[in-house]
Amino acid sequence: MTIEYTRLIVRDLRVSMPIGIYEQDKKETCALIINLTADVQLPENWVADRYENVVCYARLRQMVLDVTGQGHLNLVETLAETIAARCFEWPQVSAVTVRVEKASIFPDCIPGVEIARVRPR
Repeated sequence: MTIEYTRLIVRDLRVSMPIGIYEQDKKETCALIINLTADVQLPENWVADRYENVVCYARLRQMVLDVTGQGHLNLVETLAETIAARCFEWPQVSAVTVRVEKASIFPDCIPGVEIARVRPR
């Protein structure tokens, strides 16, 4: 059996923001790579081809930019949770996966966190 779904994708969004637990992290920005997928309900009238009927990846991208522009956070986990919670402001979003990676802190790897959340009932 094939499961039908609609998944919006924002891949490899590159942002810089102050994030981390050390004093220098509060003064300098860190390069982040953010990936987001949002599973959404099919619009009731998708054949209408209307922008108003869908959650749009451009809106998701802008929301991430808004969140990352709000200032220092200690943890990438907090950033991921905030982004996930904001996704659920759209009633059509049923599940999200958010990955936040710190692109420039280690020379040999890119550390990060990935969370998956389902709409709270």
